[in-house]
Amino acid sequence: MSSITTNSSGSTALSLPSIPAAHWLLRASVAAAFIHHGIDTFPSLAAGAGFMGLPLALWTLVAVLKVVGGVA
Repeated sequence: MSSITTNSSGSTALSLPSIPAAHWLLRASVAAAFIHHGIDTFPSLAAGAGFMGLPLALWTLVAVLKVVGGVA
């Protein structure tokens, strides 16, 4: 049977600088991706619905929710 032990004597842990608003960078990049791909879906709604095998109304809802989710 093995056990895991830690040795904290004499070692320093790596600490990253704390940036209070860093999560906004991730949120903004994900939001931009959702908005871009949602808007990019609108010109070819019928083709996209046919390709995915979904009704046009459902595919339109997906496109709208991509944009709304990105804005939210």
